[in-house]
Amino acid sequence: MPLQIPLNIDEQIRKLNQLSESNTDLAKELYIKSIFAREFKKTLPSLNGEGKDFERILFGLETVGYDLTKRSSIEALPEHASIPWKKLIWPAYRLRRTLSFLSGDQDDFNLRIRLVFKETLNGLLSHRQPELRLRLKDIDLSSPASSSLSWDEYLEIEIKRAFLLTVRKFKGYSDLDLSAKIISHLRSKQQDNEAALHDIEDPVTKQLSAIRTLALYNCAKAVELTNDFVRGAAGGGLRRHKTTSRGIKDEIDRFIFNAREITSGFDPLFRKELGQLEQACHCLIDASVFSLTLPRNVRNFVTDLASRDADNPVLELWFAQREAINSRLLDLTRTAMVISMPTSTGKTLLAELAIIQAHDDDPESHIVYLAPTKALVTQVSLTLKKDLQKQGLKVRVATPAFELNPVESEILKSDFDILVTTPEKLDLLIKSDHESVGDLSLVIVDEAHNMADKERGAGIELLLATLRRERECRFLLMTPFAENAKDLSIWLGDDQGAHVILDWKPNDRLIGVFTKGKKVRYRDERSLMFRTLDSAHSDCPSDVEFDLGTVPAKTTNKKLLAIEGVKKWASVKKGGVLFLAASRNKAVERAKSLAKSRRQSDKSRSVDLVCRFLDTEAGGKHPLSGLLKKGVAFHHAGLSPEARYFVERLVEDGSISIICATTTLAQGVNFPLSAAVIEDYHRRFQKKGLWQYEEIMPWEFWNIAGRVGRTLKDSLGTIAFISTGYKDSSGIKDIDNIREYLKKDASIIVSSLIDTLKTLQNEKIIFNTELIRNNRSLSAFFQYLIHALAVAGKEEVSRELENLLRSSFVFLEAQKESQALADRLIRLARGYVDDLVGKKGSRLRGFAKVADGTGFSSPSVDLIFASWKDRVSPKEWSPRTLFHVDGTPDDILSEAMETLGKIPEIRLGSDEPGIFDPVRIARITTAWVNGASLFEIAKLEFKNDLLECTRHIYSTISSLVPWGLRAIQKVAFSGRDDVEWEEMDMIPAMVLHGVRSKEAVALRMLNIPRFIAENMANHVRSLNIPLNKVDEWLAETSPVDWSKFVPRSSTVTGPEFKLLWEIIDGQKPWRII
Repeated sequence: MPLQIPLNIDEQIRKLNQLSESNTDLAKELYIKSIFAREFKKTLPSLNGEGKDFERILFGLETVGYDLTKRSSIEALPEHASIPWKKLIWPAYRLRRTLSFLSGDQDDFNLRIRLVFKETLNGLLSHRQPELRLRLKDIDLSSPASSSLSWDEYLEIEIKRAFLLTVRKFKGYSDLDLSAKIISHLRSKQQDNEAALHDIEDPVTKQLSAIRTLALYNCAKAVELTNDFVRGAAGGGLRRHKTTSRGIKDEIDRFIFNAREITSGFDPLFRKELGQLEQACHCLIDASVFSLTLPRNVRNFVTDLASRDADNPVLELWFAQREAINSRLLDLTRTAMVISMPTSTGKTLLAELAIIQAHDDDPESHIVYLAPTKALVTQVSLTLKKDLQKQGLKVRVATPAFELNPVESEILKSDFDILVTTPEKLDLLIKSDHESVGDLSLVIVDEAHNMADKERGAGIELLLATLRRERECRFLLMTPFAENAKDLSIWLGDDQGAHVILDWKPNDRLIGVFTKGKKVRYRDERSLMFRTLDSAHSDCPSDVEFDLGTVPAKTTNKKLLAIEGVKKWASVKKGGVLFLAASRNKAVERAKSLAKSRRQSDKSRSVDLVCRFLDTEAGGKHPLSGLLKKGVAFHHAGLSPEARYFVERLVEDGSISIICATTTLAQGVNFPLSAAVIEDYHRRFQKKGLWQYEEIMPWEFWNIAGRVGRTLKDSLGTIAFISTGYKDSSGIKDIDNIREYLKKDASIIVSSLIDTLKTLQNEKIIFNTELIRNNRSLSAFFQYLIHALAVAGKEEVSRELENLLRSSFVFLEAQKESQALADRLIRLARGYVDDLVGKKGSRLRGFAKVADGTGFSSPSVDLIFASWKDRVSPKEWSPRTLFHVDGTPDDILSEAMETLGKIPEIRLGSDEPGIFDPVRIARITTAWVNGASLFEIAKLEFKNDLLECTRHIYSTISSLVPWGLRAIQKVAFSGRDDVEWEEMDMIPAMVLHGVRSKEAVALRMLNIPRFIAENMANHVRSLNIPLNKVDEWLAETSPVDWSKFVPRSSTVTGPEFKLLWEIIDGQKPWRII
C-alpha cells in the first residue's frame, strides 16, 4: 500500500515519525552493535532483510524532510510547525548510517563512496558534523576512482570524494586542499574524456551519459564553490570577503538548478540527490567560520583560529555554537545571556567571542571569568592565555582563596584585561572595593548550575545580585542544563536578557549496566554482559544486550564486575576510561587492583617526569607514581593541585588509559574520556569519624556523563553502571533502582535559599550561629544584607529593602511559587535588619564595614569580636610569633583554631574523626608554613597516610585556615593605628601557600612549586628584586640557573623544573615534554 502523505505539516511529521520509530530504534541498535563488534573484533550484525524496509521509510523521511527543511530555511513554514531536520532528517541519518555500516561489500570502493555520501548528506542537515568528520576518517579518501569507469561514473565518484573531503577536514587544510585538487584534476581531464563519449555506440546510453556528464559538471562547480568558501579562498577569508555566504549559496543554487533542469524527465532519484546536495552545501557554508558576520576584533580572532598556521585550525562551528550566536550572544544590548548546552559542545569558544567583543566595545574596563574550582580556574586561564594572547589581551588569575595579601593586591592593580577566579574571590574583591573590579564590562559564570548547590549556591547567587545592583556590566551564564534559562536571563537582564537552551551532543551516548553472564562450560570463566538502559540522554533503545567476552568466573559482585568492565573498555577504547568510585579510599584501592594486571612501561618521558615530580613534592615515594607507570591513576582531593593537573594532562596525551576518581570531576575539568564505569551512584564520606552515604546529585552525574565521548575522537560515549541482581530491603532489584535514578534529570536551577525559606516556615528565628549552622545558605543571605548596610546605611536599606531583595533570584523564584513565600523572605530580611539595629544601635554601620568582606555572617563576626577584639597585640600576631621555627604550636594560634572550630561557615574539624583538637591543627599549620614535606607531616600527624595528609592540607589548612585567620585579624585589629597591615596581611597567604616569606608567597602565586619556593626566595632577596618584577626575573633565568634552587633529594633537575613551571604557567604546551 503506498505511503499516504497528509497535507498538514505537523501531521506529516507525526505520521512519518510513527511509521519510522521501530526502524529507527532498530537502526540505533544495529549501529551500536556494529561499534561494539568492531571494538571487540566480533562479527558485524546482519540487516537480515531490514535494508529494504529502511529504504522504504527513508524515501518518505528524506522527501518530506528535505522539502520542509528547505521551506523552513526561507521561513515558509508556520511558526508553530515542528523542526523538520530534528524530526525527520535526524532519524533518516540514523537509518542511512546503519545502511552505510552494514550494506553491501565494504571493499567495493564505489559502493562505499555512494553509501557514505548519502549518509553524509543527511548528517549535515541533521547537524552531525563532529560525528561525520570522525566517521569519514575511517574511509580512504586519498585514492582516486578507478580509471576503468566511464567518464560520467568517474565524475560522480570523484565529485563525491571531493565533497566528503570538504566535510571531513582532517588535518586542518589537507583535506580541503586535496578536494580542490580533485576538481582541478577533473577539469584538466575534461576534454580528453568528453571525446570518449562520441565512441559510445548505443544512442540511448550515449544521451544518458552526456546528460549525466553535463549535470555533474554543474555539481562539480557547486562543490568547488563550497570548498573555496570553507577554506577561506572565496574572497580572501574573513578579513576581505568579496562574496558573502548568501552570494555563494546563490551561485550554488544556480549550478544545482542547471543540473536538475538538465536531468529533468530522466533520473528522478539522481535529481532528488542533487537537491539534497544543494542543501548540504548550504549547511557547510552556514557552519563555516567564514560565514560569520562579526565585529572587527572578533573577526580577527576567528581568522587566527582558522589560520593555516594554527595547530588545529577551527574551520567550522558546531550547531550549538551557531545557535547561541544566532540568539544574539554578541548583541551588546543584551545585558544578560544564559546558555544551556550540554558538556563538550563548545561553550568556551563562545565565551572567548563574548570576551573579545566586550573588550573591543570597552577596552578600559575589565572582564571577569568565574569558575567554581581552582582546577577549572587553572584550566580556563591557560586556555584563554593560549587563545587570546595574539589579540593582545592579558589574562590575570586571582588566587582562588578567600584572602587578599599585599603582593596579590598590587599585582591585580597592574595592567590586565581578563580576570579568572572563583565566585568567592570575586565577592571578596567586590566587598574590599578593590580597583581591579571597579569597572567591569562582562562577567562570565561557568558551571552556573552551582547556584543551586546547598553549600555555595546562595553565595554565587547573591554575588550576582550585588553585581546587578552595583556594576553596569553584562552577564554570560553557561551551564550544561537549565530549562529555566529564561528565568535566569530575566532576573539578570530584565527585558534585555536572552537565553538559548539546546540538548545537542556532538556524538552518541550509551548508558547501560554490566551484568554477570553465564559460566563457560569446563572453564573457570563467565561472560560479561552489557545491557542498555533508557534515559533522557541515551541514544539506544533499552534492554539491548552485548556479550563483551569472558572474565574470571568469580566476577559476580559489584567490585569485580566494575573492575573487569573497566579492563574490557580499556582494552578496546582509544581514550581514557573513568572508574567513578564512591570514596577517595575506594578510588585508590580500585586503581591498585587495576594496575596489578598491567605491565609497567618506561617509554613515556612525561610519565617519568611526573612521577619524579610527585616523589619530590611529597618528600618520599608517592603512592601514585608506581600506578602511573602502568597507565593507571587516581584523581581526588588527596592529591595536590599540581598533581591533579599533571594527571589530567597524562590522560589527555594518552599516557594514562584508566582514571579512578570521585565526583570532583563533575566541576568542569575537561578530561578526554571514551567510557565511564559507575561502581556506585552514591558517595561515601566521613563526618566526625562516622561514614555517611548519600546519592550523587543528578547534575553531578550528568555533568560527568557529558564528558564521556571525546568530540572528533569517539563516535560513542559509553557509561556503565553495575547490576548484580541484588534486591534492596523493599524487594526492588538494583537495576530497577538504577532505571529510576536515570529518570532524574538536572533540568532547572533553583535558588538554594528556597528550601531554607520553607524550612523556617514555622520556626521562631533567633539570629545566632546555631541558625547559620543549621541553615548554611542563610550566611550568604545575611552577608548580602550586611554589605548593603555597609555601603548604604540602615535608613536606605530599611527604605529600599524590598528593592534590594528583588535583585536576588530567590525573590523571583519565591514570587513565582507564591506571594506568601516571597513575603516570608521579606519578613526574614526585615527581622534580621531590625535585630541588628537593636543590638548595634549607632555602631551598626561601623560593624557592617568590619563584617563585610570577612566571608562570615554577623553572628559569626560577633563571636570573633567577643573572643578577639583588642585582646592581642600586633607583635603577638606576626609570622615570627605565630609560626615557631621549632614547630611547637603557638598558644595564640591554637586559640585562633579553637575559635575557627566554632564558626559555622568554616566548620573547622567537622569532617575529622574524634574530638576537634585545635592544638593539632595549629601544629600542622606551623609545620606546613615552615616548609615540612607532606611525608614528614603525614608521619607526625596522620599515621603515615600521605593521601589523607594531602587532603587535609589542601582542603582544610590551605583553604579554610587562611580565610579564618584573615577574618580574626580584620576584626581583632580594626580601628587600630599601630598595625603594620602589609606584614599582617601576609599571614593568611603564608598558610595558603605553605611558605614563610613574602618573596616565597610571590613565587607561589606565579606557580613556582612549594618545595623550591623558599630557596628561590632567598635568591630573590639577595638580588633585591622588587616583588612586582619577580615574574620578569623568572622569565629571564636560564634552565641551568634553576639547578641551584632544587632540593638535594630531588630527582628532578633544574631544567626540568623550569620546563614544568613553563607548562603550568601556560608558556609552553604539554606536548613539548
